[in-house]
Amino acid sequence: MLADALGSVVVLISAAVIWLTKWEYRDYIDPLLSLVIVVIICVTTWPLLRDSTLVLLNTIPPNIDLAMLQADLVTTVPGVSSIHELHVWRLVGARVVASCHPEMFSPEKGQEPVTHHMTTAREVSTRAETRTMTTLFIQVKKYFHKAGIHSTTIQLEYGSELKRFASFNTIQNK
Repeated sequence: MLADALGSVVVLISAAVIWLTKWEYRDYIDPLLSLVIVVIICVTTWPLLRDSTLVLLNTIPPNIDLAMLQADLVTTVPGVSSIHELHVWRLVGARVVASCHPEMFSPEKGQEPVTHHMTTAREVSTRAETRTMTTLFIQVKKYFHKAGIHSTTIQLEYGSELKRFASFNTIQNK
């Protein structure tokens, strides 16, 4: 919008110089001022082009340290042994999205892996400082929310030991 207004002003200035003066270089004023407009348009367009490119490339916002986010998530949320996959990207402008696959601790000996997984997902813990009841999913979502990531997809996964146990049970039950 500013560029349009500036373009109109440049046309008026060029026309006035060409029409009202006898300056020997007056025929060059219009192309010269047009180049000035091109430079101004390029300078004002650059931030929009840069931000659009970063969104299209699904880049991680510069204020988010992915390694620290992953390490803190494991130490902050009980029940999570590691993070199998963590993807964070900018969706639109400042809106940041994450996809997280936390790996759960292995069950105790004799406990069915699926039962352990469901119990851990539903397990409720009471935090003394907030006096709120939160499930594992809510704890992970709150963690991401504090980090500035307000849209998350969370998929709990079994540990590598559980995968071997599930494969063994499948083979044994055939």
